[in-house]
Amino acid sequence: MESGFDEVDQQQRQSMPNFVRSALERQQLMEAYRACSLEKQRDYIWWISSAKRRATQERRLSQMLNDLRKTSID
Repeated sequence: MESGFDEVDQQQRQSMPNFVRSALERQQLMEAYRACSLEKQRDYIWWISSAKRRATQERRLSQMLNDLRKTSID
């Protein structure tokens, strides 16, 4: 039986937009993303997904990737 934490993690993975997942994998930043707290992961996904225009989503995605790069270097 899965714990509540595992269920939340699974739901989070399913709710991640494909273009975000692809960017994280392409930039090899999925590990850095997963190292963030679940709250931070949810905040990133909400922040990107809540943008109405694709250009805004892309700009926010780029900013998230840059943030993750900085944290993975530290």
